[in-house]
Amino acid sequence: MVNRLYVDEQNVKLETTFENVDISGYSGLNYKIRKPSGTILTFPLTVEQDGSEEGLNDAIVFYFTDVGDLDEVGIYFCQVELTYLNANYLSDTVKFQVFARYDF
Repeated sequence: MVNRLYVDEQNVKLETTFENVDISGYSGLNYKIRKPSGTILTFPLTVEQDGSEEGLNDAIVFYFTDVGDLDEVGIYFCQVELTYLNANYLSDTVKFQVFARYDF
């Protein structure tokens, strides 16, 4: 379990779970992340579970951070954007903080 995120960390799994939602018919699944500077990044998501299987009613999507994704210290905001039949839907906004390295 990660207690803190630090600037320039890579391979951090950002995961979102949608309870009792079937996303199997969605054509677009993206994370929208706003950095502290206001820059907005868009990343395609990987579907771990789409919520359509019997007994697996929750949809789970994720993205692993890469070079430059967490390159600013401060508060980040994140939403999942779902595209279905030419309409876009946004999840609740989640915020997380990225700390300077060696910030004790």
